[in-house]
Amino acid sequence: MLRLRASLPGFFLHLALLLRLRASADGSPELRPHAIMPRMDGAVSIPLTSRQKNHLRLELAPYAIVILGIATYLVLLATETLAAPEDWFFWIWLAGLSLLSGYEVLLPLRDLSSGTALTREDLLESIYLSNGKGGGRYHGRFEQLGSLRLGPQVDARSPDGRHYRIVYSPASKIVWTLEPADDPNP
Repeated sequence: MLRLRASLPGFFLHLALLLRLRASADGSPELRPHAIMPRMDGAVSIPLTSRQKNHLRLELAPYAIVILGIATYLVLLATETLAAPEDWFFWIWLAGLSLLSGYEVLLPLRDLSSGTALTREDLLESIYLSNGKGGGRYHGRFEQLGSLRLGPQVDARSPDGRHYRIVYSPASKIVWTLEPADDPNP
């Protein structure tokens, strides 16, 4: 409870920055929810581009199809069009698939609903190719941010051990741009 109270002033400060007031032409205040603004962790919030939003929407498509298929199957069971399987393992598997798909859908939705990406400087420790879902994808391991997936516009041949200015989506952990920053340790 003490931790919650200590973080409330920071929350309200962040909320005030998020809904920063700006005087419009007629003098009335206007809310600017997606303005460029600093965050308390050193990252700067910037609006997502239309290309980035479309990429996040495409990330939702496979999971939306799975969730739609599960919902259709459950509706057919409820209307007694299909006979319900009696194996309890099937129901556990279906529940697990539903939870996993729901979780994977929430990540891009969080970034889409915020409408912003974050930018900060960090040290690129390494770039590696993972053979996970959807084939091989390049990931970058950063000193402060951890492991992030490199987006389609990022050059995977960037040299390791340098500081970069990174634009990324925090929930879906996608790096949108990776630009070299002035390295304080040449």
